Amino acid sequence: MAEISRRTLLSRGLILVAAVGGTALGVTRSVHHKIAVPPAPPPTGLTALLAVQNVLLPSYDRAAAAHVGAADTISQLRA
Repeated sequence: MAEISRRTLLSRGLILVAAVGGTALGVTRSVHHKIAVPPAPPPTGLTALLAVQNVLLPSYDRAAAAHVGAADTISQLRA
């Protein structure tokens, strides 16, 4: 029969206890996953205002290009 030293027996015993303990914790603890929720759609009032703004901004640029003297006033209005 092969001889095993006390140090070897103790180290293997500790490894076995740690492995069993880790397995026991892994089985008994539940994992709570966070489910990704899609963001809420923007309010329809804001999307309508954004559409109006996207139509008006090029109009301001065209007006500023057409009326050079009033470009400062139109750029302030555009801002």
